[in-house]
Amino acid sequence: MIRFVAIGLFVCALAACHPLPEAPAGPPGRPGPRGSRGPDGIQGGQGPDGDPGDRGPPGIAGPDGSTGETGPAGPQGMIGPMGPVPPSGYVTVEAAPLVNVTSGLAIATARCPAGRIALGGGYTVKDGFGQEVILSDLKVQRATVLDDMSGYEADASSAQWGTTLKLKAIAICVIAQTG
Repeated sequence: MIRFVAIGLFVCALAACHPLPEAPAGPPGRPGPRGSRGPDGIQGGQGPDGDPGDRGPPGIAGPDGSTGETGPAGPQGMIGPMGPVPPSGYVTVEAAPLVNVTSGLAIATARCPAGRIALGGGYTVKDGFGQEVILSDLKVQRATVLDDMSGYEADASSAQWGTTLKLKAIAICVIAQTG
C-alpha cells in the first residue's frame, strides 16, 4: 500500500509541475433566468425630418355656420316691358257681404254693373274686420261665371260659417261689345 501512496504522490507532484492539456469544451448549457431591467440610457439627439406622408382622406363635414349679415341692396334692375292692356271698362266687383247660409252651404254672387259682362272671377273668405282668412275645411262646390255672363257665383261649405265669417265672390267685368 505504500507503493500505491507513493505513486499517487508522484502523479500529484508531476501534475502540479506540468499542467495537463485542457479537455475540449462541452456543449453550451441552457440559458439562465432573465435578469432585471437596467437603468434607461440618456436620450439621443433629434433625428432628421422624414419624408411627408400621403394625403389622408377628407374629413366629415362640420355643422353649418350661423347665417351671415344681410348684404347691401343690389342696383335697381331695368324697367320691364309693358304688360297687356285689359279690355276697356275693366273692373272687379265683390259680392255684398250678405251670404245665404243653409246647412253649412254658402252662396255668394258678384254682379257686374249694367252694360258689362263677367269674363271670370274668384272667391275669398273674410272675417268681420274684412281680413282674408283660410278655412281648413272649406269645400268649394262651384265657382263660375253665371250662364248669362252677368256675374260670378261661388258655392262653398264649411262647418265654420257664422256671423263673422263670410264667403265673398269677385267678378271680373268688362264693357259688353255688340256686333
